[in-house]
Amino acid sequence: MNSNSPDPSDEPIPDGARDMLVTADLSYDTVYSLLADDFRRFTLYYLVFEADGEGVAPDELIEYLRTVSEKSINQEDTLRVRLHHAILPHLQDTGLIDYDTRSEMIRYRGHPQLEVVLIRTKQIKEGDEDNGQNER
Repeated sequence: MNSNSPDPSDEPIPDGARDMLVTADLSYDTVYSLLADDFRRFTLYYLVFEADGEGVAPDELIEYLRTVSEKSINQEDTLRVRLHHAILPHLQDTGLIDYDTRSEMIRYRGHPQLEVVLIRTKQIKEGDEDNGQNER
């Protein structure tokens, strides 16, 4: 490198690229760990496959979680507390979502590696449901 050329590490990172850097660090262990919890997995399903990309209000997400959950946490207050104090902070810490508490909007940031695993997980789940129906 010539002494007159700028050092690339001195260049500012554009916002979009910074987002990609943050989410690019997830290992497969982290991805599978995120998906191991039903409510985190359903939250990610909704944000990836159902949301319009503009953001989701917590109430909309809670209603979805109540309809798809096979677990007994159907009380809205309990689900709201879990969402606000466990699910959303965990997903935000991994860089997968932005959650603005003032506007109460949840935005999925995108992560191709996670999306591939989610698609496959959803296919397996739907296949299991289809097989269960065919056995009856």
